[in-house]
Amino acid sequence: MTDRPLNRHHWLYRGLTLKDILTFVLSLLLPLMLGIFTIVISFHEQNVVTQQRIEDRQLAREQHKQDLNISRQHRGQDLNTSFEQHAQYKEIARLQRLQDELKHELDLNISRVQRELDKEIAALKRAQDNDFAEKRQNLSFSQSQHELDVALNRYRDILLVSYVKMIGKFLQDSKGNLSVDSLIHNLIRAKTLIVIRQLDPVRKRHLNLFLYEVGILTYGQSPIVLSSADLNDIDWMGSNLSYISLVDVTMRNNSFFYCFLIGVDFHGQQTDLSDLNFHKGNLQHALFHHTRLHRTNFTSANLTTADLTRSILEAKAIIECSYFNNASISKAMFDHSRISHVSFYRTAAIYSTFRKC
Repeated sequence: MTDRPLNRHHWLYRGLTLKDILTFVLSLLLPLMLGIFTIVISFHEQNVVTQQRIEDRQLAREQHKQDLNISRQHRGQDLNTSFEQHAQYKEIARLQRLQDELKHELDLNISRVQRELDKEIAALKRAQDNDFAEKRQNLSFSQSQHELDVALNRYRDILLVSYVKMIGKFLQDSKGNLSVDSLIHNLIRAKTLIVIRQLDPVRKRHLNLFLYEVGILTYGQSPIVLSSADLNDIDWMGSNLSYISLVDVTMRNNSFFYCFLIGVDFHGQQTDLSDLNFHKGNLQHALFHHTRLHRTNFTSANLTTADLTRSILEAKAIIECSYFNNASISKAMFDHSRISHVSFYRTAAIYSTFRKC
């Protein structure tokens, strides 16, 4: 009995049982938890609000920075635009000044060109007037020159006819042998030289052909010697002048193309046959010793048994496809001549020179 009250006292506290105590504790625990939860929620919300404020401040700062950057960019763009506009205005002003200067210079050039053109027109007009006067004077001079040429040709014809008649009379009086009388022979020579000096190349050819035909220039018949006679620039193309004697003559720039010149006598230290053309000529037995033959053309010529002893053919004589068979060319000078396809069969060329051929 004594233990029971003690146990009851143990389980009872001021009339409350353990269940009541637990119920009471539980009734207090729920509000406490709600309060704690509320406090936790409040702290959380406060943290969220604080974080939100921090984020808002950060966003505000970033927005402010962006606004500042945008404003700075706008100011920079405005400044650049202002600079560009200013540069454009300056460029436009410069171009305008340049255009004005060019226009002014163009106006000056136009004025200068106009003045020069006026001067040229005036000079051209004066030149035309002078040219017209000169042409009128030249026409008068040409007319006078033509009349002089006609008169000169008439005089030359009369001179040649008179000469032919004189030679004919001498031949008639001497019965065709002028060598008998040395006085007549010398007179004919002197008269011939005088007449030759006054004739042109065409009439010189006629005169020499006449003398050749009547035997006065034939080799072996006491021909007259026309030494120092001017027989330049004569065209003998196709003529037969075999055994003609033209000793010590000057016959530069003559053409003997396709001529028969068998046995011709061109020898003599005064004979000058420079720049002659013997192309395809027959020069068999021809005599050229001591003759000057500078730049002479012997292309395809036949010089068989010709005598060129001591002749001078240097200075670019042309000797191609020619025949010197049995010719005598001792001590002849062929220096600097163009020699190709030439036959020297049995040719005597003692002491002849062929330097740079």
